[in-house]
Order: sequence, then C-alpha cells, then structure tokens
Amino acid sequence: MSILIVFAGKNGTTKKCAGLLQEQLPGSRVVDLMEDVPDLTGSDTIVIGGCIRMGQLHKTVRKFMEANAAILSEKRLAFFLCSGFTDNAEEMFKNNIPSYLLKFSIAHEAFGGELHMEQLRGMDKWIAKMGRRAMGDRPAPHIFEENIARLAQAVLHDPEGETPYAG
Repeated sequence: MSILIVFAGKNGTTKKCAGLLQEQLPGSRVVDLMEDVPDLTGSDTIVIGGCIRMGQLHKTVRKFMEANAAILSEKRLAFFLCSGFTDNAEEMFKNNIPSYLLKFSIAHEAFGGELHMEQLRGMDKWIAKMGRRAMGDRPAPHIFEENIARLAQAVLHDPEGETPYAG
C-alpha cells in the first residue's frame, strides 16, 4: 500500500500535524501543496489535510480536490483538518470537503490547532486576539495527538478489513 499525505496550511501547524501523521504511517510520503504538485497515480491511499480559517478550508486544498476529483474518487481517502476550534468539527468537514469524497472516505479527524501570536501580523493577529477573548476561560488551542493516532490506525487498516497494514 502506497500512502500519500498532502496538505496546505498557513502558519505551520498543518505541516507539523502532517509530519506527526507520517511518523505513524510507515513508508508514507508527505507533499506540501503550496510547494509541489504530487503525482497521485502511484498511491493507493491519499490523506488530504488543511487548515481552517474563518470557517473555510485553505484554498489550495480546495483547488487540489476540485482539479483531481476523478482520480480521488477512485482512491482510499482520509481527511484531516487543523483548527483551533474543534467543537464543530463535523460541520467543518461537511462544509469544506465535497460530499462525494467525504461520504466514501475511510476516516476523517480534526487534529486541533495551535495559536502562536508572535507569528501573526496585521488582520490575522487582530482576529486571533478577538478569538482568544471570545474563548474566555477555555484552554488555548492545541493538537490532539490521539486524533492523529486514530486517523493513522484507520489508514493502516487493510482495505478488506481483515488485518492491519504492516508497511
């Protein structure tokens, strides 16, 4: 089984999560869609990830899914989203992943997010401050490593449902 992880993000959290996922998927390849266009033909399973900002999936990921819809619909697919606000994760998936792809995916998980105020500038920093105020006493956004592990296990599971993939 050949596993490809593709992603796009803005501030590094999505890249970090893709790397953590790769560590749990032996032999998988990671491609940042902001830097490269992957060849999908040699991959049995494709994991697609992206950040959510203002309720919207990163436009590079959206364009990638649109441009490759026919090929993707023939692959084993899994999805992950990175967002500091995971309370409405299912709604985020429903609103940002085409239903014809999400419906047949083997798994989808919200990996959480991180907030590094020192990396933000301008409007992004202002929005982040407003979001932190709105969160009140709730804990700061963080990465849910258990969700990364759960997605990895779903991806590693044999397509026929009999035995885990051993790499």
